[in-house]
Amino acid sequence: MKRILIFIMHICVVATFGALLMTSCQDKFHHNDSKDILIPVAHTVHKWGYIDTEGNIKIPLVYRTASNFREGRAKVKNQNGKVGYINQEGKYIISPDYADGTDFSEGKAFVVKEGEYPICINRSGKILFKLDGVEAVEAFHNSTAMISSIHGKVGFIDDKGKIIAPMIYSEADGFSQSPYAIVRLNNKWGAINKEGMTIIRPTFQQMKVFTQIKKTAKQKETYKDPSDSMYLAPAKLKNKWGYVDITGKFVIEPIFTDAESFKNGLATIKFNNKVGYINPDGVCKIIVDADEGFPFSEGYARIKKDNKYGFIDKKGNIVISPTYDHAEDVHYQRAIVQKDMGTGWIDVNKNEIISPSYITAIDIDQNHILIESAGQYGIVNSEGMVTVIPNYKFATAIPAPWAINKSNANSKYYNATDLINKLFRHTDNSDFGEYSAQSSIDDILKQMTYDRIKFKIAEQNKNEIEYNLKNVPIEINPDIHIASIILSFNNNLHEPLYDYLIKEKEAKTIKLRAMKYLFGLHFNACGKSRTIAMQIANKIMQTYNQELKMSANNRVYYTSKSKNMYFLIVAGNTRLGLQVYFDKKDLTEAIKAYNKIKINYMTRNILSYDDNPAEEFISQEWRDDTMRAILF
Repeated sequence: MKRILIFIMHICVVATFGALLMTSCQDKFHHNDSKDILIPVAHTVHKWGYIDTEGNIKIPLVYRTASNFREGRAKVKNQNGKVGYINQEGKYIISPDYADGTDFSEGKAFVVKEGEYPICINRSGKILFKLDGVEAVEAFHNSTAMISSIHGKVGFIDDKGKIIAPMIYSEADGFSQSPYAIVRLNNKWGAINKEGMTIIRPTFQQMKVFTQIKKTAKQKETYKDPSDSMYLAPAKLKNKWGYVDITGKFVIEPIFTDAESFKNGLATIKFNNKVGYINPDGVCKIIVDADEGFPFSEGYARIKKDNKYGFIDKKGNIVISPTYDHAEDVHYQRAIVQKDMGTGWIDVNKNEIISPSYITAIDIDQNHILIESAGQYGIVNSEGMVTVIPNYKFATAIPAPWAINKSNANSKYYNATDLINKLFRHTDNSDFGEYSAQSSIDDILKQMTYDRIKFKIAEQNKNEIEYNLKNVPIEINPDIHIASIILSFNNNLHEPLYDYLIKEKEAKTIKLRAMKYLFGLHFNACGKSRTIAMQIANKIMQTYNQELKMSANNRVYYTSKSKNMYFLIVAGNTRLGLQVYFDKKDLTEAIKAYNKIKINYMTRNILSYDDNPAEEFISQEWRDDTMRAILF
């Protein structure tokens, strides 16, 4: 008996130590102490940092962007647009050398360098493997990550980078909640396991994710394996929903008009225009007088009736009547609600911790919420006290412990050979596209194709001819087209232009001063302008033996040393500008114009598309009447 007691005590000690160790490991990544929670905030659009729930600045507001901490690391972007990762002391653990990256998940993150495919790194920044040929990748879930191809098809890799499911599926929902993923192929849904094997052939109209349920007595008799749990997924067949096991067999017959995955032992269904909650045997345990029902969270479920939200308990009793315009799930026995254009915080006993008076409110932890008032963000505690006065222009919500990490990283690789071959096909080291500083308007007009390109004197600058490509863009490939070409001359011009073909003597005195190209980027080239700009810059350096300087954010390249030709490349988001000058003064003026916009842009609290002054620089003199897409 004494030995048994000692043995039991030994188990208890080991279990307690294990629990403490587990808690310690979890706390290392998920801090339960409010003082350890860091919230990304900004006073201006380009100055982000971190505060705690009492408003103390823990990491200075110096970053261009800042993400939430996950697993002790936060993704930040420096003022040059480079991505790196810091710890909670604000120290770079992984240097800002990347163009994109995911948050950390399961000890790993995916990062992308300019012009390259994604790579996987660990928490120290060590490269674990590369993903050549992968266009995008999501953060790890259950030791798997979803990848996608340049054609938008998805597949999965394991935590070693091995492809376990090829990129052949039109859509998928990964392994975030179970060891199984649902996949769509040829417009039908099925499922695969973590080895990539098809466990359910794609036959269903639609599916939702597998979740684990505890077997009922009836299911234990049906399934002879000794386990106490199993996985079920909602599946739609012949326009009715039911629930299938991992073999694709219906455990609950398809009789519902809608169905959600099981959560906390119950699943929301719709049947004959009624909302209910069923158990894993398919027995309806709760019927609700509502138009819509949501999963249970901490013993309470949201319901929606006549566009108003309320809450029920697990007995189906209405504990908070549907009186709110919107409501979030219950967390920490409280819920964020909206009413009469205001947002507040209530508990499950109907007490208003904060009356619906703020623009928005988001959970931080069990004791604090992030609130927005008059366009400024602050923090309120569970007693309704303001702990951080709303004086931050921007703030980011803290991801809840139960939230699925859906961050992703996109490839920056693009092969711009088609464009480069088109631009440089008639080029030697003294001209560009057969044109040089010696080219006259007579030379150029004789080469123009009247039925292919409509050209005219530009409305704003009378010394420019604009090739208006609004209706007939020149396609380089399916991803890139020439949107506009402008030729600048040393004298003003007059209409009709074909007069210069007659007045040849006069025409030969009007010399070419600059060439300006604007390219539209679509599909696979969209978002990869910096990669394409880098390839054009390399070609220029090789062809003309020039030195090109590059801006810190890789968006602008320009000639720093040359005798007769000067280049400026500006990378926007969906557009790319290339200018060729034959006078260094014109290049200098163009760079001044860009810097002026950049300085002005940095001082404004306005979020531009992808946070990019280069795109604004390209767009500044766009004319809707002529689609005159010049750069300045």
